[in-house]
This record gives sequence, structure tokens and C-alpha cells, in this order.
Amino acid sequence: MDGRERKSIEEFYEVYNLAKKGRELRVHTRFTAQEGCIKIYERIGLKKKQIVKAETEDGNWVECYRRATEALLNWEMSRKQEAKAS
Repeated sequence: MDGRERKSIEEFYEVYNLAKKGRELRVHTRFTAQEGCIKIYERIGLKKKQIVKAETEDGNWVECYRRATEALLNWEMSRKQEAKAS
């Protein structure tokens, strides 16, 4: 694992752990040589809601982690904007 790969994973889990505080979030990852997928679910009571889905079809899992990080940041921003509006 080179520096870029390590940085991508560390950034994802840093953002994920911050978003997880006070919430029940779960991450599900699946990678093969040809494709990869990261899904994040938020559990509210007995229900779970998918909040992030990042996929790659070329086996570039570093890009998948980058997309998931970006999507999670966007989700977090939208949650803050919703809280301000209400």
C-alpha cells in the first residue's frame, strides 16, 4: 500500500468517525479485482437508511474511498443545513 492509498483510507475513516458521533452509522465495504462498493447506513430505531453509496467498476478502490468521503461530507453538510432551517 503506497502513501496515496493509505491517505485515502485514513481520510475516509476520519470523516466517518466524526460523522458517527451521536449517530448509529454502519459502513459496509466490498472490493474485488474488478469492482468496489462502499455503503454507509444510518440506523434510526429499527429501520436503516442508506445515506452513502460509492462504487467503482475498474477496481480502483482508492477512487471509491475518495468518492465515499466526498459523499459523506456532502451528507453531513446537508444535515447541518436542515438543522439550521428547522
